[in-house]
Amino acid sequence: MGLEQLSRQLLMDAKKEASAVISRAEKEKERIVSEAEEKKKQLQAEAKRKAKEMAQRQKSELASGASIRAKQIVDAEKNAAVEKALQAVFAEMSLAREAKQYEKLLKRLAEQGQKELGKDSTIIVSEKDHALAKKLFSATSKETAPITGGVIVSTLDGKIRVDNSFEAIFEQNKDWLKKEAFGEMFGGKGKK
Repeated sequence: MGLEQLSRQLLMDAKKEASAVISRAEKEKERIVSEAEEKKKQLQAEAKRKAKEMAQRQKSELASGASIRAKQIVDAEKNAAVEKALQAVFAEMSLAREAKQYEKLLKRLAEQGQKELGKDSTIIVSEKDHALAKKLFSATSKETAPITGGVIVSTLDGKIRVDNSFEAIFEQNKDWLKKEAFGEMFGGKGKK
């Protein structure tokens, strides 16, 4: 074997070796690219999952916020309707002044106040009721009160008062009336 043949042989062996190295490098490159593609797919899937979760969370938060706001609006409208109903109840109560039984009602309210304060008391009424009160009670005060109806019974020195005016009676019963109105208008709450 001559030098030329040896050179050719070495060249062929080098080419084979280079071809094997290139083949192994190509296979390694394919493996790395395949792993990178797989990793990319995993990252994309994870990113999609997280984006979906975040979108779902935001959707839930928005829906929850909208639901709360809607409930607030409904509650405000219910409260307004109940307040309007209470105003109508007070207006109806105020009409009691014009009823035939009003004299009896005034007497009963005055007696209740005098029972608490004693007979040494004075009865204060509205300007509209003053003439009627003078007819009914000897202890009618010259003073009048800015009330719709009913009486205010006061000690002679004015330090203690029992307010049996329509406004005071209404105010004392307002929570109960409100509860009943809610029950009647919207069911459940307030009905017993």
